[in-house]
Amino acid sequence: MFVVIGGYLNKPILILLFTIAIVVSCYSIPKFILDNQVTLTPEQKSAYERKVSERPDSTYNPLQVGNKWWRRLNDDSFQVLREVIDSTIINDKVYYQVTGLFGSGINRWIRNEGDLTLAYDEYDLDNNPNTTEIIHEDFTSFGYYDVYHDLYHYPVIWNCFCDGEYYLTAYGGIPTYLRFHDYTVPNDPFIFITFGWARGFGITYVETSDYDISFIACRIGGVYYGVPVSITDNELPPVPQIELSCYPNPFNPSTTIVYSLPKDTQVNLIVYNLKGQKVKTLQNGRQKAGQHSIVWNGTDDQNRKVTSAIYFYKLITPDKVLTNKMILMM
Repeated sequence: MFVVIGGYLNKPILILLFTIAIVVSCYSIPKFILDNQVTLTPEQKSAYERKVSERPDSTYNPLQVGNKWWRRLNDDSFQVLREVIDSTIINDKVYYQVTGLFGSGINRWIRNEGDLTLAYDEYDLDNNPNTTEIIHEDFTSFGYYDVYHDLYHYPVIWNCFCDGEYYLTAYGGIPTYLRFHDYTVPNDPFIFITFGWARGFGITYVETSDYDISFIACRIGGVYYGVPVSITDNELPPVPQIELSCYPNPFNPSTTIVYSLPKDTQVNLIVYNLKGQKVKTLQNGRQKAGQHSIVWNGTDDQNRKVTSAIYFYKLITPDKVLTNKMILMM
C-alpha cells in the first residue's frame, strides 16, 4: 500500500505562536514512521541511494508530464488530487504545470533544480526585477525557512518547518526517505498545513485544521505504486476548486469579494484584522453552485468605519477553507 499515515502528533508550536519572533518547537515522530522505520547498513544505504540516483527524477517533488497522485473516496472510487499535465520552455529551462487540489495552479510553471523546486516568477512576487524565479519548495533545508508554497490561492511568502528526514519501508518494500513540512503564513492565524513528502514519490499525506488526506496511489514516470487504479479511475478530472479573490485591492472605500462554488454548500465569509479578531460577517448560510460576489464597504458588524490596515477575508465551507489578504487605504 502507498503511504497511509494514521496520525500526526504534536505539531510545531509555530502553528500556535506564529506571531512570536522566537519560536520553540516540540516535534515528535509520527507513529507511522516509528512502525515502519528500517535500519540500513552503510552498504545497503549506498546501494539504495545509487538506485534512487538512476531514476529520471528522484526528488521529493517528481515533475514529469503524466505523473498523477490519487486518494480513495468513501465509495471506493479514486480521485486525482494532483497531476503534471504540461511542460514549456522559459529562458532555456523546462518548466511543468501541476493541476489539482494540491497543484501549482493554472498558468503557474515550476521546475526542479536538485532538491529545490523553483517557480517562474511571472508576477515578480519577490519584488526583485533582477530575478526570474522564486523558491516554491525547499527539500535541502531543515528548521525554519521561507518558501512560496501556495502559488495559486495565496502567493506570498510562507514559513516552513522541517525537523529532518525519516527512513521508512513503503511501496512494496522499496525504502525511501520521508520528510514532513509544516507551512504557516506570517501574521495570519488561519492558514497552516502539513505535507508529507517521500523521495522519488512526491506527496503522501496532507493535514490541515479541517481535514487530512492520505494518498494511496501514484504514477511516477509511467510506473504505478500503491493500490491498483483502474483505467476508468485514471481519467477522473481534477478536484473542482473553490476560488476566492477581491477587486480592487488595495481599495477605498469598498471592494468586491468574488468566489466560486463547485456545488451547493454552506458558506461563511468573514473579515478579520491582523490580530485575528473578527471584523465583519459577510455571509453565513447555504448557497448554490456558481459564482458569487459580496461588497465590503470597510465597516464592522456594528457598521462602524474601520481604519486603514491589512485585513483578511476568509471563506469557510465543509470542504475547503481559503483566506486572502486585502488592504484598505483611506
